[in-house]
Amino acid sequence: MIGEQFAFEDQVCGAVVSVRKVFFRIGLWIKSADNDEIVQSIGKQLKQFLEVPPNLQVEFAPHGDVPTGGKPNRTIV
Repeated sequence: MIGEQFAFEDQVCGAVVSVRKVFFRIGLWIKSADNDEIVQSIGKQLKQFLEVPPNLQVEFAPHGDVPTGGKPNRTIV
């Protein structure tokens, strides 16, 4: 698993890639979705590993985060 590549390797539990017609999604399961320092670090490293251009944003959303009328708990890297 790719977890050993991250500074917070003990936080990465798994990953999945979903290829869609319009976009693709990478699901990355981490232990501490509410810890912004960890999410930012993993997100920046993921962008680096995948060679994502700096002007493109990566959005992290906790599992089960669905629109409920309130502001979603999302982190942009």
